[in-house]
Amino acid sequence: MKYRRHRKEYRKLGEFGKRLLDHPSVEKGLPMIAEYARDIVGAERSSIFLHDSRKGTLWTILSDGMSELVINDDEGVAGAAFQIAEPMMVNDVQNDPRFFSRIDGATGFRTENLIVVPILNSENEPIGVFELMNSSRGAFDEDDLEFLEFFTAFIESYIELAVISKKVKEKEERKRAATVADFESPKL
Repeated sequence: MKYRRHRKEYRKLGEFGKRLLDHPSVEKGLPMIAEYARDIVGAERSSIFLHDSRKGTLWTILSDGMSELVINDDEGVAGAAFQIAEPMMVNDVQNDPRFFSRIDGATGFRTENLIVVPILNSENEPIGVFELMNSSRGAFDEDDLEFLEFFTAFIESYIELAVISKKVKEKEERKRAATVADFESPKL
């Protein structure tokens, strides 16, 4: 990207980063992330998939217009990008053998094109993918892909902390449930 050409977008990104820090909760932050990326790139929808290594799946922590989706971590363009930890841009998904059309069938949404960028943790390992669907200009281009790669790198730490926070909360809930069960069980 030429800096001069995209100076306005960089300025918007700085402003976005400040707003994101003002809303540290995942529930507020993830929709902000998705909306910002959709607006800058000009995409109809977005999804953020996280990896469940125990189940070998990718699940949506955020998905516009849809309930939670779960796919195998090697299915679709999202799974392919996750497996090789490389971004992918497909402007004719209906003719791409990697495209996982079952989701479109289940949701009634028709995906025409998409960009998928792996989300990496602090050890440079994939923990999920960020996906934009249906460019408002009819097709995504290299600038769109480059921006989403840059933006994803910008928000990776936030998402990694969200994943860690979720795991800590789940562990605390399990521990609390076990403590309550121990307290409620009759002692002989």
